[in-house]
Amino acid sequence: MINRGQLDSLLEHHSEDHPIVSLYVNVELPKKFGSELNSMIRQKNKELHEDRRLSPEETARLEKLLAEIEKRIKVRNGYFPGTKMVAIFADTEGFWQEFELPIHYPNRLIIDSDPYTKPLTAAQDQFSRFLLLVSNSRKARILTLQANQLMEEQEVFVEEELQGSTDESLKGFGEQHLARSERALLYRHIKHITDMTFELFKKGKYDYLIVGAPHDRELPIIKDNLHSYLQRRLIGSFNGRPDEPSDAILKKAVEVTDAWDRQTERELLDFIRTEDYEGGKALSGVGPTLKALMNGQVHTLAVKEDFSRDGYMCTEDHYLDLSNKKCPLCGQQLRPVEDIVNEMIEETINQNGEVRYLKHFPDELEPVGLAARLRFVM
Repeated sequence: MINRGQLDSLLEHHSEDHPIVSLYVNVELPKKFGSELNSMIRQKNKELHEDRRLSPEETARLEKLLAEIEKRIKVRNGYFPGTKMVAIFADTEGFWQEFELPIHYPNRLIIDSDPYTKPLTAAQDQFSRFLLLVSNSRKARILTLQANQLMEEQEVFVEEELQGSTDESLKGFGEQHLARSERALLYRHIKHITDMTFELFKKGKYDYLIVGAPHDRELPIIKDNLHSYLQRRLIGSFNGRPDEPSDAILKKAVEVTDAWDRQTERELLDFIRTEDYEGGKALSGVGPTLKALMNGQVHTLAVKEDFSRDGYMCTEDHYLDLSNKKCPLCGQQLRPVEDIVNEMIEETINQNGEVRYLKHFPDELEPVGLAARLRFVM
């Protein structure tokens, strides 16, 4: 899970004297990520010795740090359950942050005064942050759900107790009085927890809301008492209680997010299909999409996972093309790259676009492999 506080701390990190190492490496087996990692580090060590801006002492410390990072990853021997990519940020002064991501991005190793965080923030956008409210008439649990992982935020208990439930004076009208008292207590409880949920939602920078509650009584009341903003962010609900095991709650919540994710993916593909015409706001295929990307038009890049093809790139300007020609920006000859799709993904991220790996309908991009929703039409 990408912790917001951890990410904010990373974004604030800056040092001219002790640059930070930013490493992204795909670790999903059976790929031989160890040899790729070793190759990246060897190349970076070579660049460090050619860079005269750093002192020999800092260069030596960075070499040692890179060796520690490589050892840290390899010692796990590929054991990264549920993880496709590891991102590590570290410097020679002891700063270290590590993230495990359930998504692929291009392997990168960068040393600079600021951390290279665009792939990390893009991954965060890919995996929305959900506030999960699970409540009944006596208790509520508020949790965070992101990338199919749960984190407890708050537990709320009702402190009030029904008064007079055994009083002899309630005979006759007592049952009606008790029923009214129970309803009043239930509404006060739900109003309290929906107000608290709204405050947490605003502070926690959440994207969407999911509600779990008994369907027969509490769920309709909770929905009616949600702030209007939360009602618009509510993506689904399930029949549940706060005293259920966390694993059971997680399973139900993931069913809700999967259905919602399936729907949003369906809407994106429908948009691309209906707008993929001359003058429309979508297109498909590597060639047309690459041309639009070089013009800054791509809003969302939809990619069939594991799709790749070769191409050419300018290493100075990151200009991409399918033809072997000279870069129109600097005039240098383009160099061949094994996977132009990886470079397109990185360029989309650098342009603050969205990358969407298709999980539910990947075959709809056969045989073109990728497509794009455009920001504007030229």
